Amino acid sequence: MKKVALLLYDQFCNFEISVALEMLAMAGTPIAIFAKDLKAVKSEEGFTPEDLSQMIGWDDNIASPIKQG
Repeated sequence: MKKVALLLYDQFCNFEISVALEMLAMAGTPIAIFAKDLKAVKSEEGFTPEDLSQMIGWDDNIASPIKQG
């Protein structure tokens, strides 16, 4: 089976790529992700991998809600 190559670039739109990746994952298609260099790529939404690692997941939030919302 062939792989799909995904090239990430600064200010990419995470929403558009996430939908395509979900469809490829459901089809069982292998994906190879590329970028210009090994530095973190910042999406249009502005989240870096460090930002995302500090976010609470949906299930964790339901089990233990934060009073501030």
